[in-house]
Amino acid sequence: MIWIRIIKKLVLKELLQKELPLKAWPFKELPLKVWPESKLAGERGSAFMELAILLPVLLFLIFGIIEAGLVAGVDNSLVSVVDYGIRAMAVNGGMNEEIRDKIDEQLKLRGIDPAKASISATWAPVQFNDDVYLRIEYPYSFQLFGPVSENLQFNLNLAADSYAISENYFR
Repeated sequence: MIWIRIIKKLVLKELLQKELPLKAWPFKELPLKVWPESKLAGERGSAFMELAILLPVLLFLIFGIIEAGLVAGVDNSLVSVVDYGIRAMAVNGGMNEEIRDKIDEQLKLRGIDPAKASISATWAPVQFNDDVYLRIEYPYSFQLFGPVSENLQFNLNLAADSYAISENYFR
């Protein structure tokens, strides 16, 4: 709606300046040069140049935000697995092979390679009311823009850890 008003104002202004016959008004038989010459005629193509300059920056930001979300998801998965593992360790009085296998299974379910994950823990037996500790470290690497650019590879060391108190009596 606003564009129609702007066009009408420009056409009326041009008609009044050139004193065209009234027969030319409602947009019939208008001369070809009704629109005034642009003062910015030397800046043709400037929008394309601005796009060419800003597009890489915008793509970098968009893909960076996507990768940051993926990193946050992996970190959240590590925290979830540590919570699962530390609860099992507190009940059983420390880490054992069964709990280690369950932690590896939980990592696989969340899309994390257990072979790359480094797990350090308090191994059983841990006496009642003693601390149990679990830490999982995972090296996360990604390439911004995927395989297109090999120079934009980043490596992050993600880690999650937790303490709990043993609830198991050993005799």
